[in-house]
Amino acid sequence: MNNKALSIVRSPFQLICLNEYLLENSNNIKCLIIVNTEKEKDQCLQILKYLKLLDYSIFIAKPFYVQINLSKLISKKYEELVIGHYFDNICVFAARILRYKKLVVLDDGVSTLAINKLKSKTSPYGRIYFKQKFFNFFFHSPKNFIFFTIFFDHIASSNLYVKSKNNLTFLSDQVSPNFDKNCVYFIGDPVVEEKLISLDDYLVFLERLSNKSKLIYFPHRNESEANLTRYRNIGVEIRSLNVSFEIYLVQNNVIPNKLISFHSTALFTSRLILNKFIDRIKFYYIELDQNSEKVKENHHLIYIQDFFKTSGFKKITFYD
Repeated sequence: MNNKALSIVRSPFQLICLNEYLLENSNNIKCLIIVNTEKEKDQCLQILKYLKLLDYSIFIAKPFYVQINLSKLISKKYEELVIGHYFDNICVFAARILRYKKLVVLDDGVSTLAINKLKSKTSPYGRIYFKQKFFNFFFHSPKNFIFFTIFFDHIASSNLYVKSKNNLTFLSDQVSPNFDKNCVYFIGDPVVEEKLISLDDYLVFLERLSNKSKLIYFPHRNESEANLTRYRNIGVEIRSLNVSFEIYLVQNNVIPNKLISFHSTALFTSRLILNKFIDRIKFYYIELDQNSEKVKENHHLIYIQDFFKTSGFKKITFYD
C-alpha cells in the first residue's frame, strides 16, 4: 500500500520553494524539515506560519541520527519524494534508500547552479574517504527527476532531469506596489569575515552609499555582531530578520528603489518576486577585485558574480 508523498527540506529557502511546488501540485504531503541550527529552526517556524503548511516535523540534524531515522522509512512506498537540494548529503541519502514513484528536486539558492558543472552521474561528495565504496553507494546523486527551479532559464538541459519552472508565484502575487524612491536595501554577505575585503574599506563603502540614500542593511547570519556595531556607528540602519528575506519583502509592503548585494541568492529571488515592477527597481551586484588572491581562491564566488553579470544585473565596482 502506498503512503502519501514525503518531502525533506534543509533550509528556510527550500521550504519556500516547497510551498511553491505544492501550490502547483498535490499538497497531500508530509514535510520533514531538518536544519543545522536553532536560528534556522526559528526562521522555518516563522515561515510555516506565513505559508500555512500543516503536516510537518522539524528538528536539528545530529550525526547519524537523521540517517538512522530515515532508514526506518524504507518499508514505506511513496507516490512522490521531494528533496530540497541536489548537493545535500541527507537529501541524497533519502533519495538513495527510500522507495517512491516520482522524485522532485528543489533549489537551495545560487549553489544550485553548480549542477551545470556536473560532468557525471556520481555524487559530488567524493571527499568522503572512509569505506569509500559504502559511501559511494548511499550518496550516489539522484537521476531521472523533476527539477523544480527558479533558475529554469540558467540551468542546462540534461539527461539527469526534466526542468520545471518556479516563478515564486505565491510570493509575487502578494506584493503591494508601495514604493520608497529614497530607500536602498543592502543584502549583506560575510565579505569582511571571510577577509575578501577589509573592514576599513567596507566602512568607507557603506558610508558612501548611506550618504546618498536611506540605506537599510540586512546582515547575513555569518556577519559578526562587532562588525555590525561598526556599521551602525556610521549611520547604517541594520535590520536583522527572523524570517527569510523573501518573506520579509512581501510582508513589509515597501518596495525599495534599489537592491544591492555581493552574491546573495536573495538578489535573484527579489527580482523574481518583484518582476511586475521591474521597470521601477534597480538590482545591483557588487563586483569584487578579481585580482585579489582571496577572491581568486573563492571559485564559488567568482562563478556567482559571473552569473549576475550575464543575467542582466547592474554592476557596482567595490573599489571605484
